[in-house]
Amino acid sequence: MEIEEEEPEELGNPNEQMEKDPLLQPLKPLPKWMEGVPFDTAKLGADGKVIPGVRGGASAAGIKPSESQAEKPPEMPATPVHVTVNGTSVTMPAKAKPIFVDVFDVYPFDMSKVGGTRLVTRINGIDKDFTEPVYEGDEIDLYWEK
Repeated sequence: MEIEEEEPEELGNPNEQMEKDPLLQPLKPLPKWMEGVPFDTAKLGADGKVIPGVRGGASAAGIKPSESQAEKPPEMPATPVHVTVNGTSVTMPAKAKPIFVDVFDVYPFDMSKVGGTRLVTRINGIDKDFTEPVYEGDEIDLYWEK
């Protein structure tokens, strides 16, 4: 049984390849009806001119959203939150979404001096991170474990 070896296909002239490959063709001009249409309409002002440095959606550029676009739910009003930290009642500053680390704004705790092997951060008896949300009436434990 004899195996015939295939000769490699000649690549030919690279310009000929470009002429055959539609992805390598030069770009065609836009149709007449597209001449005045900008590509990123989110950066257009009400006058139709591009607003330099604008990021984001149409509302950032002063364009009213269409009815098909979903509206964001309203932000929760910022209200003070009353919690207990190590048995002491404190009022946390008014924020829409207060988190554990906000306790340091109202409760005196020196983080610059290590007072043990591990910093205990608990909300309602459960170990939590500094980014955990804090709610009205939560009991917070914050101390160094020896």
